[in-house]
Amino acid sequence: MSKRLKAFISASNVPDSVRKEIVASLYPRSFRIGTSILTSIVNGAVLAVVTRSWMPLAWMAVALVICGFRTLDWWSYQRTPEAHSTQQWALRFTMGFLPFGLWWGTTALLLFITNDPLAMAIAVLSTDAQGAGAVCSYPAHPPAALVFVIPAMVAFAIAGAIHGGAIGYSIAFVEIVLIVNYAVIIREFYRSTIRGMILRDEKLELAENLLEAHSALKREGIAKSEFLAHMSHELRTPLNAIIGFAEVMTTGLFGPIGHPKYEEYLKDIRSSASHLLNIINEVLDVARIEAGELTLHIGDVDATYIVRFAERLIEQRAQEKNLTIEIELDPQLLQITFRTDEVRLKQVLINLLSNAIKFTDQNGKIRLEAGIHDKDVFFEIADNGVGMSPEDLKRSLLPFMQVGNTKVAQEGTGLGLPLSRQLIERLGGKFHIVSELGAGTTVTITLPIDP
Repeated sequence: MSKRLKAFISASNVPDSVRKEIVASLYPRSFRIGTSILTSIVNGAVLAVVTRSWMPLAWMAVALVICGFRTLDWWSYQRTPEAHSTQQWALRFTMGFLPFGLWWGTTALLLFITNDPLAMAIAVLSTDAQGAGAVCSYPAHPPAALVFVIPAMVAFAIAGAIHGGAIGYSIAFVEIVLIVNYAVIIREFYRSTIRGMILRDEKLELAENLLEAHSALKREGIAKSEFLAHMSHELRTPLNAIIGFAEVMTTGLFGPIGHPKYEEYLKDIRSSASHLLNIINEVLDVARIEAGELTLHIGDVDATYIVRFAERLIEQRAQEKNLTIEIELDPQLLQITFRTDEVRLKQVLINLLSNAIKFTDQNGKIRLEAGIHDKDVFFEIADNGVGMSPEDLKRSLLPFMQVGNTKVAQEGTGLGLPLSRQLIERLGGKFHIVSELGAGTTVTITLPIDP
């Protein structure tokens, strides 16, 4: 038995979806109140004939009025089930059914009005049958059955005991036995019905989870396909440059190797090779992290030095787009060193700054702030670039997912943000990103001073 089912049976902790199903069973689309109307008419008519009195007909009229109010409540639920909460609907049904049970209990007065055994038998059997119907009709909500069984059948048990004699005591005994049996049946029906509802609810939830997992796998497959397409482009471009410039130098197209053009090509070869190496390293880092094989080298690190290093490395790229780089350093950083993996921290900051440059338009601004908060060192990179929508923000943290402008996104592998987050988390820190479409992105990373 599931934990949720045990919790429910012991503490009535019912999931909302099951509560809705319980209420739906009290107000089914089929008009179940019609049975109450029919039995009330039959009971009143037969007793009127047997007793040759108009009183059973008056009783029948009141019973039909009560059924009318119950019908209005049923119709209200069918039209606007959202008008009340599930608890309110269950209470409305129970309180609407209670007068019906009380009114059927008044037929016990026949034991004092007439001594006709046939009339007594009809009244008792009709009430007991109606009680059995209530027990079977509302197994998921015991109060709905009990508000009929207890007032109606207890009334006959009391009336029989007061009436006395063989018939009276027999009726009292039978009613007491039936009430106890009905109570046991209600309990068993309740457990069985709720167990079925909860298990069905869990199966539906499991099916939804499986569907979501299937969709996630499908999205991952699409993402990997897109990644391979982008990767082939990323690898082919620098490789073609390396091969082309190398061929030019090999054939000596511009004469001896000392020609200035060769120096230009050498720089291009070095840049292309470095770019290619960075892509391969990012892929390998993601693979190592997912396999749990990433090795960290923890040592004393100077936060100020790290910031200045990252600034120098991305300065030229920022100048090419005429971007303003603002650096804000907390003076307290000059007085401390903290322990982390220096290489990985540099990698994360450069990744984040490169992203900020890539997605910030010409003449934009990027701010890098570093400081101390409580017992943590924090680095915050903010830009006023294109930003991301909430949906794109979620996707951007998944490996191989690229978001935003397609042309700009193709410049990378889609690994920068997810790899940075995973590295910071492996270093015992926290990675937080906020973004607004058209307003820019802010990434904050915090690392413990002494992990």
